[in-house]
Amino acid sequence: HREIKGSRFLIEACEELKAEGLPIELQLVERVPNSRIRELMQHCDIVADQFIMGWYALFAIEGMSMGKPVMAYLRPDLVELYSLYSYAGSCPIVNSSPLRIKAALRELVLKPELRATLGSRGREYVQRHHSLEALGQTLESIYQRLWTS
Repeated sequence: HREIKGSRFLIEACEELKAEGLPIELQLVERVPNSRIRELMQHCDIVADQFIMGWYALFAIEGMSMGKPVMAYLRPDLVELYSLYSYAGSCPIVNSSPLRIKAALRELVLKPELRATLGSRGREYVQRHHSLEALGQTLESIYQRLWTS
């Protein structure tokens, strides 16, 4: 789903950065089992999720759970809304609109300490908000509100 994910913007950014001499290699993985994708993710430095829809998906959660810095486009209105009623304000994803991918990638490539920090924060974020325990607590809270009202 290259158009939905904004892959062409990512491909273009990587090609331009590589032409500038930055050590960057894009692995665009399509039509393979999820187990193979997770194997490849273990060896990557940066995970790029999606850049059109305006929020992150399971792929980003998997990347963060592996301690990888993740890039995706987070629509400002959704960040604002989800920060009011949820935990989006603490999301460590590198917010990259399609036209900002190149700048965000450049910064991540040139700053390994930033990648490490974001990777660590991402793993904590997933454990706190997307783990089975966290989802169980969320569902329990919903059930409690519905049954007591």
